[in-house]
Amino acid sequence: MAAAVLAGGMGLAVLPMGGCDALSPGVVNLLDPTGELGFSSIDNAPGHIVVAVINNAEYDEQLLNFLGDNVPDGLTDEQKRTLRPSFRLRVRVRFDDADNTTQIIEMGDDFGIADSAAGEVNLPTPASVSNFVVLCKDVAEVTLDTASGVEVFIPVTLRAFDFVELTNAAGGTVQVENVTNTDPPRFRVLQRDDVDGNGNVNVLRNIGTRADPGSVMNPICGSVIAIVIEGTLSVPFESSQIPGPTFDQNNPASVGSIGGRYQFRLTVE
Repeated sequence: MAAAVLAGGMGLAVLPMGGCDALSPGVVNLLDPTGELGFSSIDNAPGHIVVAVINNAEYDEQLLNFLGDNVPDGLTDEQKRTLRPSFRLRVRVRFDDADNTTQIIEMGDDFGIADSAAGEVNLPTPASVSNFVVLCKDVAEVTLDTASGVEVFIPVTLRAFDFVELTNAAGGTVQVENVTNTDPPRFRVLQRDDVDGNGNVNVLRNIGTRADPGSVMNPICGSVIAIVIEGTLSVPFESSQIPGPTFDQNNPASVGSIGGRYQFRLTVE
């Protein structure tokens, strides 16, 4: 576990904590060098506000099975049950001080390459920064910064294809799928649905246009703010001729489906 990092002058610390356990004395000492606060827990942290990510998203079964077939030794049933998509997101904290200071905290996952025969999968490791703590003095607003983009890690290589017509031996034509681009495993920014002027959905993508989680205004000291992620990581398998994850580059619905579907909620305790 890495040490907490104090960010800027607003008493803000980033903590790669592995769950809702107690804050370590070292973290409290970093936030309060005098030691007067003593030992605090996440459930009741006087003088602090805790922001934590709760990742309830899952893998699509077809994608999970593909991963199991392409990583060394496959995936155990336990791994299939516990594997979670990997996200990067940004949280905006606004302070009600003389300068109306705003700080943006990046939260997200590292990932490690899992070698495979095809070399086309990359499984994430657990979150590197899933929680942070703010000294609650002057905190006016905590917001999930969706404007800057929430990213999800696509753990497989995607192949884009289009259709071309070829002449066969009999002089007729046949339509075949032609790979035009290969996209390796990487983080991708989640896209909002494409809608018309009346709000009707033209293209379904990753996030609904009304899926803004809102903000937590004037949180009280001792609050725990949870960013809850729900949804399913999926990729298209659309080609009948090309194996593995594939998408029709000329079909907006096919492109829009890459990454799956999600919603985000903010809760306060």
